[in-house]
Amino acid sequence: MVSLNVNRVLVALALTGLLPLHAAPTRYKVGSSTDASLTCHGPAYDIGGGGGDVDSAIQWVIDQVRGTSGTGGPKLDVVVLRCSGSDGYNAPVLAMNGVNSVESIVGTSVADFNDVSVADAVAKAEVIFFAGGNQANYIHFIKGTATDTAIQTVLARGGGLGGTSAGAAIQGSIIHDATTGSSTSAEALADPYATKIHFTYGWFGSLNLGNTLCEPHLQPGGNGYDRMGRLMAFVARQVQDGKSGSAMLGIGIDTETSLVVDKNGLATVMGSKNVYLVLLDHLPEICKPATPLTCSGYKLWLLTPGQTFNLATRPAVCGYYLGSVTGGVMDGAYYSAGPLISCTAPTLSGLTPTSGPVGTVVTLTGTNLMGTTSVTFNGKPAASFSVLSATQLTATVPSDGTTGPVVVTTPGGSAVGGIFTVTTPVKSKDINASGTVDVLDMLELAKAYLSHTGEARFNAAADLNSDGGVDDLDISIWMLGF
Repeated sequence: MVSLNVNRVLVALALTGLLPLHAAPTRYKVGSSTDASLTCHGPAYDIGGGGGDVDSAIQWVIDQVRGTSGTGGPKLDVVVLRCSGSDGYNAPVLAMNGVNSVESIVGTSVADFNDVSVADAVAKAEVIFFAGGNQANYIHFIKGTATDTAIQTVLARGGGLGGTSAGAAIQGSIIHDATTGSSTSAEALADPYATKIHFTYGWFGSLNLGNTLCEPHLQPGGNGYDRMGRLMAFVARQVQDGKSGSAMLGIGIDTETSLVVDKNGLATVMGSKNVYLVLLDHLPEICKPATPLTCSGYKLWLLTPGQTFNLATRPAVCGYYLGSVTGGVMDGAYYSAGPLISCTAPTLSGLTPTSGPVGTVVTLTGTNLMGTTSVTFNGKPAASFSVLSATQLTATVPSDGTTGPVVVTTPGGSAVGGIFTVTTPVKSKDINASGTVDVLDMLELAKAYLSHTGEARFNAAADLNSDGGVDDLDISIWMLGF
């Protein structure tokens, strides 16, 4: 009864304003107190790798949303959302072109972000920026709140969304949410279903970022954590669990680097380091709990500052290098690009040999041969082919192959090589298989002379040129060798 009475007293005090129901969010605002009003031209996104913001990327989002660059033109309002820290973004962002005001809002509970005045401030802004920290706090405190709804309305009217570190991790449609801990690359590769690995699905669902997972702090060194291995494990698990449709794209961003994405899906790298795209478009060989990952055929793109990638038209068919994981161990470092599947059409400069019977293994030399999808001999697909390098491959003449051009096709185009002449192999002159070529073999020729396939006296061994009949040509081959 005492406990019940205490609760009633606390509620009464709260209602009279003498005791708050929760600690209010902390707010810091600089700039104009008058709300900016403009037509937005986004949406636009800034996905930052942490370890130092890329100011030019934040300015890019601002300019995309206001539809212009430079000191002139309309101004907009920016809200920075945080679960820790204070007003570190206010002064530098306010100094950027086209900024009317900046407000940093620090909340540490669901109630903070359900605050009506907070949601209203967010809804009136044109650009929302998530600071770094722990993405689990953003999941716990903001997702599903009034502030979350306000963010969605900003994006719906063409506003901007940015974030660094944890603020980048939440921008993919699939989020490694860190709500059960954080794993290393070695741990994730050893068990993609470890208890420390947990995902949140479909929070923002940002335009052109469907079926993506963003991984900041990618490379080792400085504020980077060597996360390529766990990114590959996270991607494989989404495909295995059927969460990503036919293809899953991991976006790994180095520190001091941003990937900015415009409303058409064109992504551009800004900053000082790299962005890595990791695509998996098939089921992994082994991806199950308490078992090391085995997965081949990852497609990786290494994008340096200034390079672009169209997220709207993925998966791209060229420009990538290949990666794989075997027994929980990456088969390469993958921070450096391997042989590329070129977007440039291949060339063929030679084939060896240039003639032979079906079944002959032909070596083709040229350029841009990585990623070859087909080899044909006079229009007939090779029995098999193997790409040895970007400049060489081998192909086997098919059983139905005939004399004609050899054509190689890659994602970059096709190349016509030289003519390969398919010859008919000459059978052994030892027609009776006695181990000796003698007059008895001539007798076998005589017995089958002028017979054809299907006749009782036809002897296939005597048909030395395999033309379906025993005739003068076979006698000439037996006696003279041609």
